[in-house]
Amino acid sequence: MMSIYNKIVSKVKLPPDNFVGGFTLILHDGRGVFLEGHKGVYNFSNTFIEVKIKKGLITISGENLKIETIGINELYISGSIGGISKIEN
Repeated sequence: MMSIYNKIVSKVKLPPDNFVGGFTLILHDGRGVFLEGHKGVYNFSNTFIEVKIKKGLITISGENLKIETIGINELYISGSIGGISKIEN
């Protein structure tokens, strides 16, 4: 069975090399964010969390934000997600 991520990649029809070293972000019902491919947490509070990615920062804003789990490559944030933005460097 093909994963949701693999289905999206196949529909976009870009070469697999375009996805190497990137990140995957999944917003779950405005109550949680799963991020794969991060390079560390840059800054955080209960209203925003900034996460380093290969080519910039992802900022997650909202209320009662909490880093539930964090690993070398993946993290999960819970709370009331108000917005997600990406800044490239």
